[in-house]
Amino acid sequence: MDYQKEIRCTLQDLRRQALSQFMNSFMEILHAEGYTFEDLLEVVTTLASEKPEFESVVKHLENAEKEIRLQSGGLR
Repeated sequence: MDYQKEIRCTLQDLRRQALSQFMNSFMEILHAEGYTFEDLLEVVTTLASEKPEFESVVKHLENAEKEIRLQSGGLR
């Protein structure tokens, strides 16, 4: 039983690492096209707001987006 749990944890770690590498590469491409992290966060916030189960995190995402925009030179 512990062996199966260890395998699951290892697979989860590998998925996170792969997703992190993918997002890093994806953000480099988006940045080259003129997009920002704030733009991506805005899209994630919009997607989250469409799902009732994410209602509690939407405000946090909106606040994070505003804070990042303020720190990077002002709201658009």
